[in-house]
Amino acid sequence: MYNNYHRAGSSAGDDCAGLYRFTDDPENDYEELLNYKFRVSNCCSFSADGRRMYFADTPTRSVYEIDYTENGKLTNRRKIYTQPPNLPGGPDGAQTDSEGFVWVALNGAGRVVRIDPTDGRVDIVVLTPGCPTPTSCTFGGAELDELFITSACRPTGGALYRLKMPFGISGLPEPEWGKI
Repeated sequence: MYNNYHRAGSSAGDDCAGLYRFTDDPENDYEELLNYKFRVSNCCSFSADGRRMYFADTPTRSVYEIDYTENGKLTNRRKIYTQPPNLPGGPDGAQTDSEGFVWVALNGAGRVVRIDPTDGRVDIVVLTPGCPTPTSCTFGGAELDELFITSACRPTGGALYRLKMPFGISGLPEPEWGKI
């Protein structure tokens, strides 16, 4: 869900959005997955083993790690990163690499950062020259060793960046949609 007041800052509007999934139950075709409300969801990606989900509430500039249980429930939310106050914007789209790090596009800050979810440390920063609005990132290429970054640059409506990963870094194959 999406809160229309999110652009007014982290203190404006209500935390009224939720995260839902569709079900097979004909009586209840969706269920809420989180036990709290937020403003704007972004950054949904999963660990290689599928047991942890990474999630951001963009206006509060926070990225969380949440346990994803076998029955599809989300529990044990913990903050792993807060975007520094000296950087404008907020966390947007994200992807997880094969080493377990989370790559997050910082929309408004002109960069994508690689976050260690164990301690919140940023160890790699990729700048998007001439475009302060990266929107998401994903891994591609035959070896999943290229980072593709989308953006919402003006006036063209967006740019696509491609970066060959250094140090043997690679992404994870996208999981296939399956029945829960």
